[in-house]
Amino acid sequence: MLDILLVLITWTVRAQVAALGLQARQDDLLFLWRRPALLLRSLLAMYVLVPAAAVLMVKLVALPPGTPMALLVIAIAAGAPLVPRRLLDAGGDPPFVVSLAVTSSVLAIATVPLSLEILGVVFSRDVNLSPWSVAVVVGKTFLAPLFVGLLVRRFFPRFADRVSQPLARAASALFVACAALVVVVSFKLVAGAGLVSFLALCSLTLAAMLIGHALGGPRPADRLVLGLLCATRHVGLAMLIVLSLRNRAAVAALGAYLLAALLMSVPYVAWARRPLAATASGPA
Repeated sequence: MLDILLVLITWTVRAQVAALGLQARQDDLLFLWRRPALLLRSLLAMYVLVPAAAVLMVKLVALPPGTPMALLVIAIAAGAPLVPRRLLDAGGDPPFVVSLAVTSSVLAIATVPLSLEILGVVFSRDVNLSPWSVAVVVGKTFLAPLFVGLLVRRFFPRFADRVSQPLARAASALFVACAALVVVVSFKLVAGAGLVSFLALCSLTLAAMLIGHALGGPRPADRLVLGLLCATRHVGLAMLIVLSLRNRAAVAALGAYLLAALLMSVPYVAWARRPLAATASGPA
């Protein structure tokens, strides 16, 4: 049952990313690279400060077995394919969402193996993961469906306009249903992580949101986008790393992270959207 649900979730994610490509413009891909200050702040938040927060937590807090490894793996697994549709629904600017999601996914091919090498030196643990393995995961879950959507929009723009919104809504609804069933089916796995692990994962998620929010710049929409993208990591990459380590406790903690990220993101989005609502309403 769980295997079937995970396969369905994978395809709903691909459908959501393809719908994003159907709505995006090719110029959106380079949006962030034309704004070097925002690009540098985004990379600093995602690839330096969030992993640093995880390392600090592991060093200072006594955590159950498996939890430190899960925290570190989650922190370095940037490039989340689940986020773009959600960011658009929350009020994020489409060019920034598309450009940041693509940039983080491409950079993950190099940054994840490099981060593993650094963590291996710091914690005296040998972890071997080739850039090719990371590229396969990123390509299948994000880059391939995104560029399929972009190509369809390039050559069939009217068709893309007609199907993008229905596809996005249907994929999002199916994803939510499958994710809820996964939580129910894997409740024992999530509960096995323990309360301390769950609180640690919630704390890291909150710290990542605040880091992204602080470095997002003056625009509320940019702060929301970077805050959510910092907090929602690439679960496929994290699972690939954890399985290579053969650490069952870390697998359980990774399952708990999915629930922690969901619970922490709901109040954050509600709080971060208030300036957007105030801006939309305009001055009296």
